[in-house]
Order: sequence, then structure tokens, then C-alpha cells
Amino acid sequence: MASDHTATIFWILAAMQLAGLTSTLLARLSEGHRHQSICQTFFLANLALVGGATIMALVLGCNFWLFSGTTVSIMAVGATLEVSRPQSSTVT
Repeated sequence: MASDHTATIFWILAAMQLAGLTSTLLARLSEGHRHQSICQTFFLANLALVGGATIMALVLGCNFWLFSGTTVSIMAVGATLEVSRPQSSTVT
């Protein structure tokens, strides 16, 4: 990879990762609200975008693929992790 494009690729990937992590947070915080479907769609689009960027970074031989791969993993776990308190049941 040409060294003159390394900084550009880095900042593009950084912006994509920031958007991906932001969409994960929005998808989690929007649960039960009227904007939930919009936030989930935004998350899924960003998940595909960051996943594609990870593959492209690998294909191009860019050393930044690890950061994109980590972001995809955090997004997948962050979207599916159940962190709510369990409901206490009253047994009679």
C-alpha cells in the first residue's frame, strides 16, 4: 500500500468505526421507543459497512484491519448482549 494514502485510509476507517459504535449505542438506547426501527436500520447498515471495510483492509494489505475487526466484534456483542435486570417473580 502506498504510504501517502495511509493517513487517508486511517481517518476513513476511524470515521466508519465511530459511526458503527455510535449506531450500536443508539440501537441499544432506542429499545422501546418510536425511533427503534430507524436506529436498528442504521445499526445494520453500519455493521455491513464496517464488516466490508474490514474485508477490504485485509484485501488491500492494510494493517488497520484489526481495528475494524474489533469494531465489528464490539458491535455484534453490544447489539445482542442482554444487560437488563431480571424480573423478580413472586412465587406463591
